[in-house]
Amino acid sequence: MIEKTVQPTYIGFDGQTPYSVIGWFVDGVIKRKTVCYDEKEQQDVLAMYHNKVGLYGKCDGYTVQYPEAKKCVA
Repeated sequence: MIEKTVQPTYIGFDGQTPYSVIGWFVDGVIKRKTVCYDEKEQQDVLAMYHNKVGLYGKCDGYTVQYPEAKKCVA
C-alpha cells in the first residue's frame, strides 16, 4: 500500500507586513485591534478616534505598535 502525504494549504500567512497595529482600550484593557497597512490608513483611523466617530470614538485610549518597535500614544 502506498501512503500519500497531503501538504496543507495555509491562507493568510506570508502576506503584506502591516505598517502598524492599533490596540484600543476599553475600561483599561485592550479590547479591539486595527491593522493598518500604510501611514494614511493609520491617520484616518486615528482621526476617527479624535473626532469620536464610530467604534473608535467609544474607546478610552489607544496604543500604536509598529513591527520593528513599539510606540505608545494617548
